[in-house]
Amino acid sequence: MLSIPPKAFELLVTLAESDGQTATREEIKERVWGAEAFVDHEKGIHFLVHQLRNALDDRASAPRYIETLPRYGYRLIPPVEEVAPRAGRGWFGKRVGVAAGALLLAVAGLAGFRAIGHDRQAVESAAPALSPVLQEAYDSGLYHLDRHRELGIEIYPNQELLERSRDNLDRVAQAAPDFAPGHLARAEVLFLLGETAAATEALARGLALAPDAIESLVMASSFNFYRARRFDLALEQVDRVLLQVPDRVESLVLRAGILTAMGRHEESAAVMLSVQEISPRSPRILGSAALLATYGGSYEEAIRWGRETLELEPRDPIGWHAIIRSYAASDREQAALASVNEFLKLWGHPPEAVASLTEYERLRLASETPNPVAAENQLRRGLTHWWLGHEDQGFDLLLAGCRDGGIGELPFLQASPGFASLRRSRRWGELERCVFDSVPAMASPTRLASR
Repeated sequence: MLSIPPKAFELLVTLAESDGQTATREEIKERVWGAEAFVDHEKGIHFLVHQLRNALDDRASAPRYIETLPRYGYRLIPPVEEVAPRAGRGWFGKRVGVAAGALLLAVAGLAGFRAIGHDRQAVESAAPALSPVLQEAYDSGLYHLDRHRELGIEIYPNQELLERSRDNLDRVAQAAPDFAPGHLARAEVLFLLGETAAATEALARGLALAPDAIESLVMASSFNFYRARRFDLALEQVDRVLLQVPDRVESLVLRAGILTAMGRHEESAAVMLSVQEISPRSPRILGSAALLATYGGSYEEAIRWGRETLELEPRDPIGWHAIIRSYAASDREQAALASVNEFLKLWGHPPEAVASLTEYERLRLASETPNPVAAENQLRRGLTHWWLGHEDQGFDLLLAGCRDGGIGELPFLQASPGFASLRRSRRWGELERCVFDSVPAMASPTRLASR
């Protein structure tokens, strides 16, 4: 039996009645509290989502039931079948029926969603029990990490939330060194803070304690993909996850990204099509498909995926980025410019039109929000300088970001057709060595023991 507090249940009703579309934060605020309520709606909405996810055994970073559209709203992922109201129940009865349908789907795991255990919960159940004080610290660490994710600021980390999470998880790691979930969560936070050496150490500790857990394998695969750029090992590890949970959406998207980085673009596209069948009409999935198609040089496909993303979320920056880059890469500058100006207008840019893609890149360089993780800032600015023809300045920044442990678009530089001219540069060999030879791979202890 699920226990959901009244306000969280009201949120579930709102999501269910949206019929697969996104319920905006403003709509949720008015439905749950009323337009005139004097409460901190941002924190209140996050707290209700947190309650719902706990009840449904869901997770913000790998959602199966509630999808976050950063800074915009939330969407119920499984389709909802309306439960016919009994005679005399009227409008309120119908609303409860709709919500009950959503709950039944969540409990039974219908519509292609397997009734599987939560990755983190599975690791926790096999770990030593924590004292009440440490359990509170662990829960607080996870809460602040999920709060960071809810705000959609993974690109521009919220230092305060991440530091609160880290401080709590540090306490857990020090007092309970055999608690694998604490090390894995701490590694995730430290990577987001740019503390790469400490994060790598925490991840290695978590892997040693729980080598075959799904969450361990996912984090090891992500590390080998994004940081070590050992795509063969990353693919092997994510495939081990998918052998256990074939329809785990986040792992399928990770697999598609690895295949794209390896130059296996048709296989990547096939994986993303299968993800679409599991999670239809998801802006997050459509945006990922658009971006990977762009990296793969399938520009018409990228534009189509991007447009479908924007049909659901008109301001989605990933969809716009894929469309603009794909038009530019396929020598359709006017279409790219029209998209640039439409995008800028949506985001409140002054009404005067940008007259060239060069002007747009200069505007991006001048107006980008600095990333507190300096390496990511360097990588982003390095690519922009390179697009503008500032070869040495661009490569200097790319090398600095690579050496400082940044990710950016580094995994895709070697195989993406869009970076062909970068690979022809006289300085490509220097950057290539940094990208592929500077970080040791993270093999699981099980793999090492079997050799």
